[in-house]
Amino acid sequence: MALSALPAAGGCFCVALLLAIIADSDPGAVYEQHRWLGVVVAAGAVCAFAAMMGWATLRHGGVPAPVLLMALVVAGVPFALPGGLFLPGAATAVAACAALASAGLAALDARHFAAAWKLLAPGLQARFGGFADWRSGYKYTVANSPGSPRVAPAAGAATVGLTLLARDRDACGRTVVRRFAVTWRLARTEAGWRATSAEARRLSGAPAAAYC
Repeated sequence: MALSALPAAGGCFCVALLLAIIADSDPGAVYEQHRWLGVVVAAGAVCAFAAMMGWATLRHGGVPAPVLLMALVVAGVPFALPGGLFLPGAATAVAACAALASAGLAALDARHFAAAWKLLAPGLQARFGGFADWRSGYKYTVANSPGSPRVAPAAGAATVGLTLLARDRDACGRTVVRRFAVTWRLARTEAGWRATSAEARRLSGAPAAAYC
């Protein structure tokens, strides 16, 4: 999924290269003879790349800000290289940033339970039986992939619906894939938005086997 950022990255570098060719018919000379234009091209391409990378991964949850900052640095490296090394440097940067996106999206399933628990309202926390019980419910979770959310705002509240693709490991070690219709109800509090209720209805896939 993270490789969906790859076309966006390649497109940004292609635009930058095209501008360089138009400016001086030499992709390398624009950075050596027209420094101001080189800076504009480089900065525009790098910022556009980071923005497109974030947008392309948004449907999968988006990559964390530190990953995008690393991508900015990596994407800028080709523009600091001699003209003849621009193309191989750009290709390497695109591949490296695609790998960064993969690592960044993987971090979404890195079990940040404590941070997620704080986003639940006290009533919902009690309904889940406390932090330990709630966390143990994810013991066999391999990954979750949420679909595009549908938001219905109200005064100081909102209802969010989405389709969740869940991959769990059963007692036999097999990966079970299921789809759920999930509905979250949110409320604005002094500490920010908090989830007040959560409902999930299985749409497809068999329940994970408790015994092998």
